[in-house]
Amino acid sequence: MVLNLEQRTPKAFVSFAYADKPFVEQLARDLLARGVDIWASFWEIQPGDSLVTKIFEEGIGRADAVIVILSETSVTRPWVREELSVAKVREIEEKIRLIPVVIDGCTLPVSLRATLQERIIDGAGYDEGVKRIVATLYGQHEKPTLGPAPTFAQRTSVVLPGASNLENRVMSTACAMVAESGQEYISLIDLRTRAELADLGQQDVTDALDYLEDRARIDHCMRTQGNAEITYFHVTVSGFYSYASAGGVRDFGAIITQVAGALNERDRNGTMSDELGLELGHPEIVVRQILKWLAQQRCIIMLEGNAQGRVKVVGVQPALRRLLRGT
Repeated sequence: MVLNLEQRTPKAFVSFAYADKPFVEQLARDLLARGVDIWASFWEIQPGDSLVTKIFEEGIGRADAVIVILSETSVTRPWVREELSVAKVREIEEKIRLIPVVIDGCTLPVSLRATLQERIIDGAGYDEGVKRIVATLYGQHEKPTLGPAPTFAQRTSVVLPGASNLENRVMSTACAMVAESGQEYISLIDLRTRAELADLGQQDVTDALDYLEDRARIDHCMRTQGNAEITYFHVTVSGFYSYASAGGVRDFGAIITQVAGALNERDRNGTMSDELGLELGHPEIVVRQILKWLAQQRCIIMLEGNAQGRVKVVGVQPALRRLLRGT
C-alpha cells in the first residue's frame, strides 16, 4: 500500500499478548508521539464491543501496517496467530506493511521467518528500533542520496552529430572555456586541467582535437615539434555555434533573433560587439560569435576588431531581413 502522506498519517495495528502489555503500551505511546496513529486493543475496545468487528474489521482491516510483538508468550496465543494470519493475507493481497518486533528469544512463526524483524531484546536498541519503525511507516530510508554519475558516464549534449561522446565532451569543454573567458584561443594545458575532462588520458584529448580540426570546429592549431599533438588552438565560429545551439548558451536562438533585430532597426555602421552586448544585456563573447556567424551567412559585413577580439559591424545585407522573416 502506498501512502499519500500529504493527506493522512500512517495507521498501525498492534498485535500482542497481554503478558507483554507494559512493553507494548510504552511502544504505542512512543509511536503516537512520533506521528503514527496506533490501534491497540487496550485503547480501542470497550465493554460490549464485538472483538471480531473491532480487531479484524476496524483494526487490521483499516490499518496501513500491522506491528506484531513476538515473544515466547505471544507466539503461543491463538488470538495473535489469528491476527497474524489475517495480516499476512492483507500483506500479500493489499501490500500493507507487516513489521515483526522480537522482544525475547522466541521461535519465530514460519510465516515471518523470511521477513526482516526489528529486534528489541530486553530493551536493548529500543530508541533506534522506534526510529526505524517510524521511518519505515513514513517511507523514509537511511540510504544516502544518490550522487552524480562519474564524468565519463554522464550524458553529454550532442554538439557534433555523429561524433563520439569523447569528441563532444572535448568540444563542449573548449567552448565553455571560450564562453567563460571571452577568449577564442585555448591552450592544451588549460583544457586538460578542466574537471570535466579529468578522467581522460592525454591521448584521448589529443585524438579528439585532431577530429575537431578535421571537421573545422577548431583551427589555427599549433603543434609540438614533429607535428605531434595540438598545444594551442582556436574555436571556430561553426564550433561555437554547434555548442551554443545544443544548449551550451541558454536561449541562443532567441539571442540571435535579438541581435539580428537590433542590427536591422537602425544604422549600425561602426557598432562594436562589446557595445551591442552591453546594450542587449548579453556577454560580449556570445554577441561576437553571433556577429561572426551572421557575417558567414552574408547577413552583415563585419571587420575583425581590436586585440581583445572585438568585432565591428560595418554594414547590413538584405539577407538579414530574410533571416528575421524566416525565409
